[in-house]
Order: sequence, then C-alpha cells, then structure tokens
Amino acid sequence: DNIHYGYTLFSLAGPGCWTFFTNVLTEVVNLFPGKYIHTGGDEVIATGDAQWTTYSYDSNQITALGLTGTSTSIRQKYQRWFSTNLVNFLQIKGRTMVGWSEFEAAGTITNAVLMEWQTPANYASQTASNGQYVVMAPNGINYYQISNANSLLYEPYFVVGGNPAYKTVSDVYNYEPVPSNLNPPWTTNILGAQLNLWTEFVPSALNVEYKMLPRICAEAEVTWTPSAQKNYSDFTNRLVIDQQRLAAMGLNYNRETNIQVGAWGPSVPTTAITTNWDVTPYISKGGEIDVSFAWTTGSDGINVYWVKLLENGTPVDTNTFTGFAGAALYRQTGNALGGVAYYVLRLPWFHPGSTYTIQASIAENGTNATSNGKVYLPNWN
Repeated sequence: DNIHYGYTLFSLAGPGCWTFFTNVLTEVVNLFPGKYIHTGGDEVIATGDAQWTTYSYDSNQITALGLTGTSTSIRQKYQRWFSTNLVNFLQIKGRTMVGWSEFEAAGTITNAVLMEWQTPANYASQTASNGQYVVMAPNGINYYQISNANSLLYEPYFVVGGNPAYKTVSDVYNYEPVPSNLNPPWTTNILGAQLNLWTEFVPSALNVEYKMLPRICAEAEVTWTPSAQKNYSDFTNRLVIDQQRLAAMGLNYNRETNIQVGAWGPSVPTTAITTNWDVTPYISKGGEIDVSFAWTTGSDGINVYWVKLLENGTPVDTNTFTGFAGAALYRQTGNALGGVAYYVLRLPWFHPGSTYTIQASIAENGTNATSNGKVYLPNWN
C-alpha cells in the first residue's frame, strides 16, 4: 500500500491515509454506541521516530501548514493538526474524541477529552481551565503496578514503562483526581478518574483480578465522593462487605495479606538441604498453587533450586527454576535472580483427607551463615 510505516507512525498525509483512518473510525462508530471514542495519541514523540519530517508527503504538508521550530515541536504541532481533524470528523458522527496526554503537547484541543496519564499531570489543569473535559489516569497511582522490592514479599516482578510502583488500597483511596492548582470554576471539567492495567507482563486473568480488586472499589469511591467527605476508616469498614461479595463471586481479589506456611533461619547451610512445610490446611481444590520465598533479615539470601508439591509424600508437580530470595532488588526472569523467589505449582486434583506438602531445595547464598525469611502461599495468580 501507499502508507509509510515507521516504528509506530503512520503517514498522516500520504495517499489513502486519511481514507484509511476515517474508515477505521467509521467502523468503530458503527460498532459502539458510546459517546466517546478514544484515539490514543500517546508516545508519538517518545518513540524517536521523526519520519514525518523526512517523508515527502508529510514534510510537504508540514511546510504547507507553516509549522516551524525544533524537530520535536514540529512533530507535536503536526500531531495536533491531525488530532484536530479527527475531532472534527468524529463530531460530524456525533461523537467526542478522547486522547492521551501527549496529543495536547502543542496546545489544548477543543471539543476533545484529555485522558491525563502523565505524572506529574502536565496538561490537566491547562485543559480544564480552557473549558475542556479531563479524565485523570496518572501513572504511579492509577497504573496498578507491583514493585520488585523484596519488602513486598508476595508477588512476581511487575512493571510498566520502567517505573514500578506498589499502590495499596489506601494509596488509591487517598488519591485526589482534581489537581490542587486548578481554580474552583473549572473543577467540574474533571470528569473523573480511570484505572489502567497494561497486561503485557500480567500472566493470567486471575492476576488481573488480583491487581485490580479491591483497589477498584477504592477507585470508584474516589470518583463519586467529594474530597472533604472521604473517610478511609469508614470505607474500609464497608469494604469488608464488598470483599465478601467478591469472594461470593469467585473473584481472586488481593487480600493484602498472605498465608505464611513456613520460614528459614537463623542460618542455612551453604550446600543444598531439603525442607518441608505442611500446607494441608490451605489446600481445598485442584489448580494452581503459588509459593513465594521472601528474605527478611541476615547477611545473606538463599538460593532455591527446586520446589515440589507432594500429596501423601508423593510428588505431583515440580518446578526446577533456580531462584534467589535476598536483599537484592533485581528482576527475576528465566535467567536472572531477584529479591523474591516465586514459584508456580499445579495440583491436578484434590483429594479430601490427603496430606499436602511444599518441599524445597535451598542453600545459603554466601558465607556469613545468617539468613532469615518466610515462605508464603500468595493468591496472586
């Protein structure tokens, strides 16, 4: 075709391009009856792709529009020109365009909704003050991410955009979506807040539920409760009932506490030993069983060479990944060691009356002979 493809960029002025964009949007409009159509628009400049300034159709259009400045500012202005055209097209269709923060880098676009993901919020106050609507979805509070810090103990490394941040229910509840520097006449232009969970590093639908619940309950209350009326203690009292509802629905919500089934320390041999922890009271059905080894104190961490699930002394599943639990804040991948050693085991079937055991091969990683830690059965997946 005649569309010039770059790293993530389409040509905006090449033959057939506008027809392609409008055909896609027309199909979306016909499929979905909602008022708002989100067109993205984030990270256009961040990709480093500058082909708009070199591809003849786009460079000629930039010249015709009289856009000048640095390479970055020219591309921002060119994106703004294109976004304005999309806004007008969708208005004719009776819809309103929504775009991520960067689509307003060259100035507020009227008749469009800004979805502000950046932290700090670079455009929210300006856009709202200019009479346009804003939805707050800032990275670092509404991006539900989990840090790899060993102090968090429970769940595998998770990051979006290189900026991991663990946010508790209280963090989410205490977030205020109306910017503090926004004058009162314009605060009604903050439509609300949105949570974001990008799933390229999320291993399962169960883990999606774990990351979002019950934080989404806090998010919902934040958006419908005036700041002066928020009361976290009252919220948590009512959250108990919500959690009962989540449990009744079979949803894998994050309880923010986990079952401790064992420990090690105050020292561990530097050659591998086999340890056993009875988990019978915590096993009630077949399926996935997650195990986390979390270092707490001591000069050394431990290597975990393998982990097994036993039923009545017979192995039913073995995970042979070599992990590390220590003070390190490293990613744990297939070929790297991190601060929490986490394992996935599977029980093919559950037999009432059976005895279930977690068995592991561990050794101290070092020579100082001091290492303490705890073993958990988290429900992250």
